[in-house]
Amino acid sequence: CGPSSVRENPAGFDAAGSEGADIPAPDGAGWLFPDADIVWRQPEMLACVFYPATVTPGSLRIALNEHDRTDLFLPDQRFGERWQTRLKVDAGPAETELWKALAVLGASDLERGENRLVASFEVAGGRRKQLERRFRFDPSGRRIRVTVTRLARGREDLAGSARILVVAPEGRPTVDFSTWSSTSAAGLSRQRKRSWTMTRGGEATLFLPRGRYRLIASGGPLDGLDEWEVPEDGDHEHVFRIRREVELPGTVTVDFHVHAAPSGDSLVPLKERVWTFLAAGVDVMIGSDHGRVTDYRPLIARLPTATGRITAFAGVEAGLGSTPWRGGGHWNFWPLSPFQPVSTTDGKTWLGRQSIKMKGVGPVADDTDVPSQFDAYKKNAELRRARNGRADDPGLVIQLNHPRGIQFQARRRLQEVHDWFNRVGFDAGVPIPPAGTNAGTNSRLLKATVAGTTGLDFDVLEIWNRSSRHLYLEVRRDWFSLLNQGYIRTATANTDTHNVWPDQAGYPLNVVFLPDGAPDGVNVTVATLAEAVRRGHVVGTDGPVPLLSVLAGESHGGPGDLVAAPARRVTVRVEVRAATWVPIGQIRIWANGRVVGRQPAPRDGRARSTRRFDLELALDRDTWILAEVGDPENDPDMTVRPDDRYRLVVPHGMGLAFTNAVRVDVDGNGRFDAPGLENADLPPAPRTDPAGREYRRRRDRAGQSVR
Repeated sequence: CGPSSVRENPAGFDAAGSEGADIPAPDGAGWLFPDADIVWRQPEMLACVFYPATVTPGSLRIALNEHDRTDLFLPDQRFGERWQTRLKVDAGPAETELWKALAVLGASDLERGENRLVASFEVAGGRRKQLERRFRFDPSGRRIRVTVTRLARGREDLAGSARILVVAPEGRPTVDFSTWSSTSAAGLSRQRKRSWTMTRGGEATLFLPRGRYRLIASGGPLDGLDEWEVPEDGDHEHVFRIRREVELPGTVTVDFHVHAAPSGDSLVPLKERVWTFLAAGVDVMIGSDHGRVTDYRPLIARLPTATGRITAFAGVEAGLGSTPWRGGGHWNFWPLSPFQPVSTTDGKTWLGRQSIKMKGVGPVADDTDVPSQFDAYKKNAELRRARNGRADDPGLVIQLNHPRGIQFQARRRLQEVHDWFNRVGFDAGVPIPPAGTNAGTNSRLLKATVAGTTGLDFDVLEIWNRSSRHLYLEVRRDWFSLLNQGYIRTATANTDTHNVWPDQAGYPLNVVFLPDGAPDGVNVTVATLAEAVRRGHVVGTDGPVPLLSVLAGESHGGPGDLVAAPARRVTVRVEVRAATWVPIGQIRIWANGRVVGRQPAPRDGRARSTRRFDLELALDRDTWILAEVGDPENDPDMTVRPDDRYRLVVPHGMGLAFTNAVRVDVDGNGRFDAPGLENADLPPAPRTDPAGREYRRRRDRAGQSVR
């Protein structure tokens, strides 16, 4: 699927738009995917058409086999920079700027034999232009039709979405359901092959060769599995039933870091992104595309099988710095209005599809000049609150993303891009100096604006991004250092998903605990969610869910709470719940940066649905306490084994979870007095994998230095 030059260069899309691409002159409009005259044999494909940005708004219509399928194709934004340099066409005095519309087509949309895609749109003078692409769909194998019913909170959902994993018989090749939405548009090498498909709205059709294939239907980490062995021959139908095994009333599951086609480095249509999170059982998505505000709610409202099953709030991931790759890191800001000006690194803002200037915000001069951007975003939030006149407006939540870099999963590569802590030289083992200090280690964190805002004035720290153990351990150490010094920041776990695979929606995710009586699940309000996140009522997980409580006489509390313990003794209670296929590894209790209690993982490594660990602690000073589950150090007693069902369903999973911290007030002054680094501990910095499978590489985008 794609130009022959792309197929010959599977590492990326740099060749797209060169020889082999169908770009008719003079305006560049045409189909990029599928190839002309291609014979398609798999039950999913990505279709992508590009057209001039000057078309009459709303005039684009797309038909598949004479049936209107415009709703499948989502017009997004300009091609990302790497695409745009290839796809701009010289049309005379000015270049034509191209826009894309793309969709994932499934077997239920296609017909055996010849298929015809037609895109039409209105151009200047009221004329309509038509773009046609023909291809054949000749699936090999027998037809398997599956339906999914989901059961949660005593209700049956007949239109539930899920992932359907195909396990091939021994000796047979893996069935590949990849589309180009499994790939990044920015030329990043990421694994594309995937052996699963999705039910969209409860149904899916797949074609399998002869043989006894095993199908595993899965939801998210809180759901059970359902399995079926397909008979060796013939067409078949089957109904899967997925039950929510970990019921947590009063909570909401959230991913705060989600990308789709509005990001220049993603090829996932918005509709397909909604399906991936529906299949994972996630309640809330926070749109965080690069430099563009994405609000999924209008789309969800148009999808009957999504309405009431998932919701979203608009946000943005902004690159603050002198260059996109080597600047002031990546920061999420939410909630935002889809029409609210948003700052980008070039000093401009995106307002829908228009680039406009925002007063008072220019390019960031160096890597520490991010507080001025905080002030600009907060000012926008205040203007929104004044304009709306709503007392319950939640204000702005600021999250620092992947502060030590990003893992590109296909090659387990740790790459120092968008790594703000590295750029400002943050050393977790050195005290942060007093405000106003202009020299020394960690002083760059405190560069302040006229309003007194510093680079530490954010709310949330993303300590878990995708599935790198090395980076999790490194950023967890940073988080512990901040906690020890009194900088209480909420920790989160997010997918940062740019594609369909291997960035796996729902693994990890955040379980946010809401106030008693507040609407939960998909009914949560943005104000309630924002306040719960700021307070630290969050658990990050890709499987087990630890429920932490600290008891001191009549006082007790959970993550994010302050507990009074004048008797200087507390009971720490951890109850871990998990779906029956999810392993519960070692349970660890941390206090002021040191492990003070462990419950080993079961020797047989089998999954458990619940475990409990109680620990009595005597405290001599104010202390923060949190719980962690799993074996992130890759020790010999690793509970997630290659032959586990967990490993089949979540190949990149860690079987890990953490809570945010409970703060214990021992001296009775009504507040938490941080111990400081001199009176606390830090885990050692993680070692780089000696085999070199995980390593760190520093580069800038211009390629002037690679170390």
